Amino acid sequence: ISTAIDKAHRPLIFVGGPRWTREACALVADFAEENWIPVLHDFRASDRIPFASPANAGWLGYGRSPQAAELLTEADLVLEVGALLGDVATDGYKLRQERNSHNIVVNIDTSLRGNSAAVDHHILASPVAFAQALEHLTVPSPDSKQEDWFNQAHDSFRAFSEISAQSMWRETKPGTAHMDAVVEAVKRLAPADTIYTFGAGNHCIWAQRFMPTNVFPSQLGTRNGSMGYSVPSAVAAKLAFPKRTVLTIAGDGEYLMNGQELATALQYGTPFLVIIMSNGEFGTIRDHQKKHFPGRISGTQLHNPDFAAVARGFGAHGELVTSDAEVEPAIRRAFAAIHTRQIPAIVNVITDPELSLPKLD
Repeated sequence: ISTAIDKAHRPLIFVGGPRWTREACALVADFAEENWIPVLHDFRASDRIPFASPANAGWLGYGRSPQAAELLTEADLVLEVGALLGDVATDGYKLRQERNSHNIVVNIDTSLRGNSAAVDHHILASPVAFAQALEHLTVPSPDSKQEDWFNQAHDSFRAFSEISAQSMWRETKPGTAHMDAVVEAVKRLAPADTIYTFGAGNHCIWAQRFMPTNVFPSQLGTRNGSMGYSVPSAVAAKLAFPKRTVLTIAGDGEYLMNGQELATALQYGTPFLVIIMSNGEFGTIRDHQKKHFPGRISGTQLHNPDFAAVARGFGAHGELVTSDAEVEPAIRRAFAAIHTRQIPAIVNVITDPELSLPKLD
């Protein structure tokens, strides 16, 4: 590995998969920072390298930045640690499929199931074992061009993970709020070590892209498209880490699947905050219908209850938000409920279905 990195001018580390610890994450981050190697995360595994680390270059998969794909394409060496370049990371087997690409894979799977890229070397090791070995690895000092490659990668990620200055000017329908305003309020008010969870749907992009993941583990999300994960995962996260704040972002369609697990949360004393993006539809499926079958929207519209009122019926705290002005006060009261009253809190944010995804610029 030392020789391969020494020969590379644009090395890249790609991380993800199971068997990580907080210590292993720190060792990989230190190695990447010391040797000016940008790090990309696998889809919904963005908590291996701290959000603010100068080595953090973002993630691959749905909702990724154009710069992340460019990094993967232009890298002359990719070191895959725990993660594999499968269908999602490669945009459906489109990125880095050249036979002459150089990739070193560190993975416990002897068959590398799902990997679609060329493999120069396969090191059979867990991320923990590999991270410990990095302490004894000597790499020659990189040149200034690699430093530029490293800095530009993080600068692009940092710009991509901030709310667009223009996005709040997008008009929303009367009685709705911007998710941009919700994200900004959460980032101001949530503790630095908050654990974020989410399931499947357009709403997940807001958490994946903007919510700061500073301490491993701090991002829990499904990778197979299954809906209904948000509330159950919040219960599990709070049971595993009772001293940390847990926040989940759910879509209304997803919340309707397992929102009744609030009863479990109250039964076992797991206070967490749920922000529901309520746009009255199965947004991702509807977007596919609009793209592939224009004018034939079917079975994707929802008639929602007032989720805040339903939450209060369970004995949780409930807030209904219908404008940007209501966002921050509602989230402040919700945080007070989970931290002081020790009960789950629901913030039901009514959003414009035409603005379900963040702006790309």
